[in-house]
Amino acid sequence: MNNNITINIEEIRKLPDDSITHPETIRQIALYGMQSNECCDDLYKKIRTSCEVFGLYPHVQSIHKTK
Repeated sequence: MNNNITINIEEIRKLPDDSITHPETIRQIALYGMQSNECCDDLYKKIRTSCEVFGLYPHVQSIHKTK
């Protein structure tokens, strides 16, 4: 795991809000937000609320399906 940003930020911005559940994508959005000089609130809204912590500890997280 490294801190390189490999996601396409512009493609992420096109996704629906509350739709991203992939831990590595969430981690990279968080990294981008920390490294960027721009406001990233629009990107943070793309992350599903129940998955927000995935970016913190991606090596110990697993996705739990909800009904």
